[in-house]
Amino acid sequence: MKMFFCNGKPYFSILKVSFLCIVVANFFIFLQTAPSFTTWIQQEALQEEWYEFVKDYRQTFRRSPPEGMSRWFEYAQRHECDTRGVNYQALNVDLEFFRQQNLDQGHKLDMDQVIEKGKQITDFFMAFSLEHHKLTIVEYHGKGWGFDWKPIQWKYTEHLMRGLLEPLRQHTPPLTLQFIVNMHDKARDASVNATYPVLSFCKQDYYTNDKKIPNHNNQTTAGKSHLFNATYNEGPHPNEHPFLASRDLLIPARSSLVFHRHDFWFWPMYSHGLNFADRDNVINWRGSTTGEWGTGPRFQMMRQYGGTRVHPLTDNGVSVDFAFASQIQTPDGEEGSLMQDGYRFANKMWYRELQQNKYILDVDGNGFTGRFPGLLRSGSLIFKSSHYREWYHGVMEPFQHYIPVNYDLSDLVEKVAWAHDHPDVVQQIVTASRKRVETRLRRDDSKCYTYRMLLEYQTLFEEQKQPKQTQT
Repeated sequence: MKMFFCNGKPYFSILKVSFLCIVVANFFIFLQTAPSFTTWIQQEALQEEWYEFVKDYRQTFRRSPPEGMSRWFEYAQRHECDTRGVNYQALNVDLEFFRQQNLDQGHKLDMDQVIEKGKQITDFFMAFSLEHHKLTIVEYHGKGWGFDWKPIQWKYTEHLMRGLLEPLRQHTPPLTLQFIVNMHDKARDASVNATYPVLSFCKQDYYTNDKKIPNHNNQTTAGKSHLFNATYNEGPHPNEHPFLASRDLLIPARSSLVFHRHDFWFWPMYSHGLNFADRDNVINWRGSTTGEWGTGPRFQMMRQYGGTRVHPLTDNGVSVDFAFASQIQTPDGEEGSLMQDGYRFANKMWYRELQQNKYILDVDGNGFTGRFPGLLRSGSLIFKSSHYREWYHGVMEPFQHYIPVNYDLSDLVEKVAWAHDHPDVVQQIVTASRKRVETRLRRDDSKCYTYRMLLEYQTLFEEQKQPKQTQT
């Protein structure tokens, strides 16, 4: 057999050289085909997950997913969004009134009537149209007071909607929609005019009332409290309290999106602050005089717990530091009246100052406060009193991520005292709340929710005509 020589010595036989060439050739073929093979495996896995999603969707909602849902599912998987979140079940409930209305009337809604019908429900709004992947402002309206914040809010809302609808730029076939956004910081009450959906940042249909502290003494085999396995009543059903019922569909508010360090590196809310055990035994609240003047939840809170200085709240060593930081929306003739009536005022506290305290209270003002997601990431235990629901409702669970208190704060002292006596359980809640916010309240999650909401929203309407596109 012929040999190759190097310096007079045999180097490689022809067979060895041929084998080496084959190995090298196959290696380069593998490099070229590996990505496509990996892509095929991923597509097969995605297809299998999609079939499981469709099966679960049909079992949960008793209908097939709307057209285009597979595109949403691909986006959600790519951005690691939760595709079966509790907030999507809440969305289904919100849509049910309009679905039933369509069945009763024998026809679907007319997309061309959305804006005019919405204007009968809210007097502060922005109306949009979406066509061929282009979002257009159709109309906006709202009167301000004093220094007019409305133009700033309109600009913020436009920026918000363009960001939330970013995934729809790739959706095929393109969605053709019109919708109106209620710009008030609380939803409109249900009325005979609310026959068309309006998008809002919150809605009134539950209370944080009557949620009892679970039995924390019984331990599971994993060593965790049954605290993490309990379920709770979400408060009175809107049908039992029609004045609370709201037919708005929820969208994320700008205030729930600005605390991620990857989005705004300068935003102070990325800081985790002190270890929980090193914080002061104080429950804190700062805010403005929003809400019903003199009778709203913030005024009731200050009369009951505010005092004139920081003072003891519980018998086991927790103090209360509640104070108004500013007086706004003051009725004529009431200037200075709060000081005379003995309400406590103190300087505004920055986020890092709030993090010095173990406990923070979140209380409604005119509507939802908008600060809840940021507070949950603070490393303090959050107590929440509210009857406003936001888009992520259900993602944050009572006693797993925060402590709910009655709307009149009648059980606040009891629950703060309980928290102080159970630091290990509280540390679990604080850790879980921060993790949940960082993994389920990301910008990607808000985009996934809005994307899916609009796919479901579209099913309420007849086949789309070309929308009007009048730029204002």
